[in-house]
Amino acid sequence: MHLAYSSLNEQVRERFPVLTQPQYTEMIGGIEAGPYVVFGVLFNRYLADLATGADLQARAGVASFIEDMAAAKDDRVSDMLTTEVLPTLLGSQTMVDAYWPLLGMATRRRLRLIAPRLPVGVELPSLE
Repeated sequence: MHLAYSSLNEQVRERFPVLTQPQYTEMIGGIEAGPYVVFGVLFNRYLADLATGADLQARAGVASFIEDMAAAKDDRVSDMLTTEVLPTLLGSQTMVDAYWPLLGMATRRRLRLIAPRLPVGVELPSLE
């Protein structure tokens, strides 16, 4: 999938219709906000919600979308991913453990780049 910054909100809405539900949209007043807000607030809340649940298929879908973002040719997509979403994945060991086995190599490489700023007690598994 080719992701472009200009249509990122539309693409995330298509892949994850749950984000249009009031429990998420009321956090920012609607999904019409810019990608930094949508991903920094809504998508990250969804990541956290899934991390503690048993829906492995939903987590795998999120991991696939994140990998698409990490591999995007549009630098604005990968920059936004690195500043808004990846720090959330590194925010706790629960998040790392929930998503790491599902993440692709492009995402794992980006996580390794920001890993020196990991919170105390959070460790990344090896790349193997």
